Amino acid sequence: MTLKVAFIMFSNLSVGRGTENIVMQYCKFSPSDVDITIFQTDFPRGEVQEKDFDFGLSKPKIVTLRGFDQRSIFPSRSIVVLALTLYVRYPFLFLALRFIKEYREMRKQLKDFDVVYVFGNYWSSLVPRGPIVVGSPQGWEPERIGVLKALNTSIIGNGLIWRRIDYFHLFPRNSWFLERYNKKGFVLGNGSRLLSSSSETIKENNKLEFCFLGALEECKGTLTAVKAFELLRERVRDRELELHLVGSGPLLNEIEEGQGMVKHGFIGNKKELQSILSSSDCFIYPTTCDTFALVVIEALSAGTYAIVSDRLRGVYDKFEYMGVLEYCPPTAHALADQMQNFLAKSVPKKNFDIARQLILREYSWESITEKLFAEFRKLVKENS
Repeated sequence: MTLKVAFIMFSNLSVGRGTENIVMQYCKFSPSDVDITIFQTDFPRGEVQEKDFDFGLSKPKIVTLRGFDQRSIFPSRSIVVLALTLYVRYPFLFLALRFIKEYREMRKQLKDFDVVYVFGNYWSSLVPRGPIVVGSPQGWEPERIGVLKALNTSIIGNGLIWRRIDYFHLFPRNSWFLERYNKKGFVLGNGSRLLSSSSETIKENNKLEFCFLGALEECKGTLTAVKAFELLRERVRDRELELHLVGSGPLLNEIEEGQGMVKHGFIGNKKELQSILSSSDCFIYPTTCDTFALVVIEALSAGTYAIVSDRLRGVYDKFEYMGVLEYCPPTAHALADQMQNFLAKSVPKKNFDIARQLILREYSWESITEKLFAEFRKLVKENS
């Protein structure tokens, strides 16, 4: 029996980053008896062309929701934009969307699905009765709720926004959320693109190369990485150092090249990305907003040592035990200290070989997607 699944996200596949890549991988490795529809917004737009969307043998239907614009809190074109903007910035006003024709049509379409998976839990309020609604952890950190957010979670979340969510998909370190808020759900991490080991790449220079891969945004730690590198260059003058910034975003044009700084922009080609990561000596990622950070797995699978924000503690602890990753407070001085300590560090190749076997076993998209759709079928069966 065909399983009909809808993925809804406040983004556009052309952006080609975390959420967009996750959706593509869910489609690419989905079972043949699954029918997928992707609901995306027309803003923001990215650099990935439609011809480069990699869905494998899967052929998902793509529905683009028009009228989104997060660049201003004021309407730039019509009442549609005002309603959408209020809804995204102030989720408790979600009812405004129900009066817009396009979203009434979307609600009609969603009635025909078995499972609706929302990337952004506020979407759940637009799903009609019938389908099973699965909330996701994308861009959401229940382990850092705090007092004010706890009130918001209890009153706004449980009282309004999440009432339509039947089950929550949580990452392993956030599993406690189910018991605290008396919610149903399942625990499953994300997969990652697997890159070849650095042992297959021969470095052609004696430079010590650091690499930052991700959206060039403040919360991803871009400026922290740049400042830490500048501090390191001031301290270490007898070594040639480079920091490779891979990604696009609002900070791309604010960072000047030169003095060891190399900007690559967005790289969608897997072989090119592999080449940069494999030739790098150390990957740094001082994020303050990620809950999983797939880029860490990509770096480790390329055989590159990683220094990452301690906000990811609990996600990659196995790799810390293996000696191929270390956590760091997401500040420039703390990161510079650990980057300097790395200069004297030597990690046996066998450690990366062991880490790669773990990645193949637990983080491959084939494995993760198989488990995800098995959970969907289980939920449908339990509620039939």
